Amino acid sequence: MVNLNRFFNGSPALFEDFFEDFNRIFTNGTHEAGISSHQHTEDGVTVLEFELPGVAKEDIEVKVVDHNLHVNVVQSQDDKNDTSYVLRELYPVELKRSYRIPSHLDATSLKAEYVNGVLRVALSEKAKEERTIQITD
Repeated sequence: MVNLNRFFNGSPALFEDFFEDFNRIFTNGTHEAGISSHQHTEDGVTVLEFELPGVAKEDIEVKVVDHNLHVNVVQSQDDKNDTSYVLRELYPVELKRSYRIPSHLDATSLKAEYVNGVLRVALSEKAKEERTIQITD
């Protein structure tokens, strides 16, 4: 059996540096993924719940653009330059999820709360509009 330590002068740092650089170049230092969610109705209110365990409330952005609901999470990198890692798998995470808000829901009624790693977004139905059309001669 060949002793690879002798080949690398006792240091596998060549491979560690290569894979660290490879990951940084191709992922921009972040890991992008989707957000698990489910939707249900409670008393006429549509509720979307997003699982975001370990995410700080300050890292969550909820916005509505052109009747689309966007949930974005961008975790900042808490990196200490003086740390030498043997293995590094904890990178800042960027999560994104978008939904088209159906026309029967009022986008201006959106309310969001974040408790115990679950983001809960609630949307009420639009008020029923009824009007009588006058027929002209």
